[in-house]
Amino acid sequence: MTMSVQPTQLYTAPTSCQPGDRTPRLGAAVSMYRLQNAAVALSAFSAFLASFLTQGSLTFWICILATIFIGSVSSVGCQGSSLSVEREWTKALCHGNSDSLASLNAGMRRIDLTCLIASPVMASLIMTLASIRVAVVAILVWNMLAWWPECRLLQLAQHFSPLLRQQELAPASQEAPRLSLKSFRNSVAQSREAWQIYRSQAVFPAALALAMLYLTVMSFGLLMTAYLKWRGMLEATLGLYRAAGALAGIGATLCFSALHARLGLEGAGPVGLVCQWASLVVTLVLSSVLMHPAGSHVLAAGLVASRFGLWAFDLAVSQMLQERVPLEQLGVVNGMQSSLQSLLQSLSYAVGLLIWQPQLFIILMGGSVLTVSGALVLYLSIIDPENKPA
Repeated sequence: MTMSVQPTQLYTAPTSCQPGDRTPRLGAAVSMYRLQNAAVALSAFSAFLASFLTQGSLTFWICILATIFIGSVSSVGCQGSSLSVEREWTKALCHGNSDSLASLNAGMRRIDLTCLIASPVMASLIMTLASIRVAVVAILVWNMLAWWPECRLLQLAQHFSPLLRQQELAPASQEAPRLSLKSFRNSVAQSREAWQIYRSQAVFPAALALAMLYLTVMSFGLLMTAYLKWRGMLEATLGLYRAAGALAGIGATLCFSALHARLGLEGAGPVGLVCQWASLVVTLVLSSVLMHPAGSHVLAAGLVASRFGLWAFDLAVSQMLQERVPLEQLGVVNGMQSSLQSLLQSLSYAVGLLIWQPQLFIILMGGSVLTVSGALVLYLSIIDPENKPA
């Protein structure tokens, strides 16, 4: 099986809407920003209430669970706004120019990663100079105040860009959804159809390879954080390594445009994935044989190095989806991609619950490296070696 380069098509407005992809993009983005900011604010409010309660009491745990659950809801808004703006608007603005799209995607990802560094630093400063309660209140107030300018800036962007106004899809039916067996069956049918649309794309194997990278503990997620703390690493040190990982990702965004111009998407993808795989293999070997605390720092440093390859590969596959999926199906395909990535990430947490002993964490690490190896083999198997970038 080969993945040949398809000519990049110029942007044209869709003439019809696919099932499950009918919502106007501006309206969807505004709704998602409201959901995200409101959920973060409510989550912060719940955490603020918990700080006044007796630890271990029933009301304390209710507030903690509410904080976690509502915070999880905010991720839905984050994903929705990303699908509406970062994936589709960028494609429309670049008007079919692949190099411009690569630069714009890299620039937006660079902004995301910069915020990923700045936000915990600011929260830590507030907690250090004031208190945790003040930091929580600051987060609450910030999200209450930020949603209006966010949404207003989106409206202005569309107002001043004919391309974005042209891209808006036809509005969906205004009929309110009703909870019924029929509506449930319709939702199941739409989900099945969305999966079929996603599965039928020529770029599906590359998208699957990217999703496989989320079935891992070899990142600065909850499981790895708990493991490194069990090995004696301080929270402040972990924070520095997380920031370094984000910086490595920023480095990938700075290099991606040059990789794209020289090697094309098919060439840039393997460079990133091979870098990630090599970093993780070396990290697994060294961290398992070195004694504490050197092994812990080698593990964290290896994770930092792997972020470069991860984000380079992510940018390559994301642009493949933008360029090679028909515009009227792009929302459905990107939605399925995000859902699959979230599902596999949740599966990694579930495996962590089954193998919960820290002494056995090396098994999860080895399995994660095997998954990345599988993604690499899958991606390399679909590349046409005769394909050369224009």
